[in-house]
Amino acid sequence: MVRHRRVDPVSARAWLWAGLWGLGILLLTSLPREAFASLPTFGVTDLVVHALMYLPLAVLVLRALELSNPRMAIAGLVVYAVAICAAFAAFDELHQYPIPGRFADVRDWLADCVGIGAGLTVGAVVAGYRRRRRELLAASDTGRRQPDASAMTKGERR
Repeated sequence: MVRHRRVDPVSARAWLWAGLWGLGILLLTSLPREAFASLPTFGVTDLVVHALMYLPLAVLVLRALELSNPRMAIAGLVVYAVAICAAFAAFDELHQYPIPGRFADVRDWLADCVGIGAGLTVGAVVAGYRRRRRELLAASDTGRRQPDASAMTKGERR
């Protein structure tokens, strides 16, 4: 008999947002380059746009992974998020190959990875803060106090 895990609606919603952002990226990169020719650039290069598109995706994927695996260490979540986002970015670059005016470029993929790295840095810091806050709230709810290192003697700190 196969046992199925009940899907948590909060993590499912997080995955939905990450998927919708990814779908938006795919839709935008599916348009021919001429569709963007009339838009002002404000001095922003194509590589910066790539990084800025993938930064939120990395944050959303990391959050979805965190909600799906709340006991996993943040470093492990980051490794999975890097794999998911970098593979998605590679797929995005390869899917542009047959589109008129677009091409698959390693530099674009590297810019995507810079955005992924920045997004995961932000996401990991926020996740660490959120976990620490949750631990402190749980400790205060149970009546335990966190030891104050400045009030301890040398022997108690060891």
